Amino acid sequence: AARRWLEKEPPHLIHTWEDLVSKFINEFFPPSRTTNLRNEISNFQQRCDESFHEAWDRYKDLLRACPHYGFTELHQLDTFYNA
Repeated sequence: AARRWLEKEPPHLIHTWEDLVSKFINEFFPPSRTTNLRNEISNFQQRCDESFHEAWDRYKDLLRACPHYGFTELHQLDTFYNA
């Protein structure tokens, strides 16, 4: 999907890496999706039937699903630790 999108983008509209990143995020991460993913990350809880490693993997999957989440590494660790 990303390759098709990029091929359709007029090349004269992308001048810098920042332009590309901004357009990509706007295309694939609408504000509602970003908000939902950030909320899932912020409110993360380990499930009762979930091992530590399973919870950690699920948490990392959430972080990967929202690459522009904007949380510092310390905030990420604090959120997971307090889950």
